[in-house]
Amino acid sequence: MKYICVLLLAMLVVSCSNSSSGQLPDGILAGTSENWRGQYDLREEKGKEFRGITLEYIGDGEKPSTNVTYAFSGETAYDVDWQKTGEVEMNNSTIEIEDTLGCVYPCDELRLDKGINTVIEWDGQTEKFVLKGNK
Repeated sequence: MKYICVLLLAMLVVSCSNSSSGQLPDGILAGTSENWRGQYDLREEKGKEFRGITLEYIGDGEKPSTNVTYAFSGETAYDVDWQKTGEVEMNNSTIEIEDTLGCVYPCDELRLDKGINTVIEWDGQTEKFVLKGNK
């Protein structure tokens, strides 16, 4: 009986320490507009955290001829809004933006369940969509 109590206590301690250790679950959010497909990827590789968004031009015709401006926004667990903006040159139909998007200490507090609002501007056009999970 004493062994069972010690085992249960040990399992409880391990469970609590894992949930607050800052370990990030692997996850993907995705969304599509008329001309763009976006994907937010969150994973850990070889002990290093990777967060980033890949944008792919899926519209008819050639890729955008000008730089593409993007804006991502969302919410953290502390009800703090965050935003990331930038501009990139279109070298091919895919743009990869690697960053600690919405990173507030600890970095795993980004509210993925709320989605990531995405705005893309190119060639005088603007499209908005939300990257969402399937959970």
